[in-house]
Amino acid sequence: MKLFNLKYKVLFFFIFSLLSSVQGQINGLELLQGKESQKLEFTFTRGFIVLEVRYAGFFPLKFVFDTGAQNTIFFDRFTAELAPISYDRVIHVVGSDLSSSVAARIARNMPIKPGHLAEVKRDVIVLEEDFIHMDEIIGEPVHGILGADFFKGLIVEINYKKQYLRLFDPKHFKEEKLNTYTPLEVDFADSKPYIVGQVTMPGGQKSRVKMLMDTGASISMLIHNDTDASLILPPNVIRGNLGKGISGNLSGYVGRIRQLTFSGFSFEQMVSYFQEYNADLFHDTTTVKRNGIIGNFILDRFNVIIDYLNEKVYVKPEKKYNRHFAFDRSGIVVFAHGKDLKQFVVSDVIESSPAYEAGVRANDIITKVCFSSSQNLSLDRLNHIFSGKVGKKIKIKVMREGKTLQFTFRLRELL
Repeated sequence: MKLFNLKYKVLFFFIFSLLSSVQGQINGLELLQGKESQKLEFTFTRGFIVLEVRYAGFFPLKFVFDTGAQNTIFFDRFTAELAPISYDRVIHVVGSDLSSSVAARIARNMPIKPGHLAEVKRDVIVLEEDFIHMDEIIGEPVHGILGADFFKGLIVEINYKKQYLRLFDPKHFKEEKLNTYTPLEVDFADSKPYIVGQVTMPGGQKSRVKMLMDTGASISMLIHNDTDASLILPPNVIRGNLGKGISGNLSGYVGRIRQLTFSGFSFEQMVSYFQEYNADLFHDTTTVKRNGIIGNFILDRFNVIIDYLNEKVYVKPEKKYNRHFAFDRSGIVVFAHGKDLKQFVVSDVIESSPAYEAGVRANDIITKVCFSSSQNLSLDRLNHIFSGKVGKKIKIKVMREGKTLQFTFRLRELL
């Protein structure tokens, strides 16, 4: 088994996904303002659905739409307290190392207005401080997440290609819209959908799985490899930290599986992440035992309709929904820093990768890639370049301890 150290850049899901400290009380119909449906535009950035939200009528914020989280969450008190706020109580959330916790507060009736929709009041979780720093991962400010309870009682269409949500009143939803959709085999728990399917590992082992359908995860799939004897690690994986939990990094592996199938759809040789599952860590009090997560880099190959009221999910695939799953071919893990998030810092470099062999190291500040200066780049663009065709020549300039260095390497497959 070939192993590398890795703090990988695309896996980012919240430990909050399984919090159940705040129960949703409003079903979402008031968002429609009496209409049969409403359209809510979003931007799909770095594998996240990012919505424009106005808070307390004045403050423009950005929130991630997260079907894998039950509750709405503000990342820090400073943002939440831009308006008068009424806290109910303090809760403590156990960290990913199971030895420390982070304080959070439950706030009641906070005024939130998604896009042009009606302003509604919701009970939310407010973190004492923003330990997540999601702006460094996405490359733009993000202030929280809208969980499943925010839209409870509605039918929600996710159109990834045209980048909008459409919210329907179930009483007026036209069933013929579903004629071109396929119903998925799903289970629901705490408003969160779990897709039922089958995973085939490289050695041919097959396992029936239940995977959390998580639009708050910028991944293709994550497998909890200790939840079934057939979910065995592939022979060639990259080892390292897969994301950020409450008080530390979440460790695991990344590799390719032979096949994922669900409800007649099949994906071959797809990239998957692997992590042991700890029910205490994830505070999983639901009756659904999950085997992992299906994230946006599978879901964005479909039009998705979630019927929260009747607990059903329908999908319509793109023509090439089962196309090859791309993966970083440089070995560079990069985050955005600075006031305008235009300082791109190498967080880590995979050992024995093209970038590492060329001389790129952690903490290097990227100033130029190929012919583009950092001021003309974005995190999306950088990662698109680093996931380019095998053999593509990459020229990169960095600042290291006040000195300008230049390196050249060619992209190649890491998995």
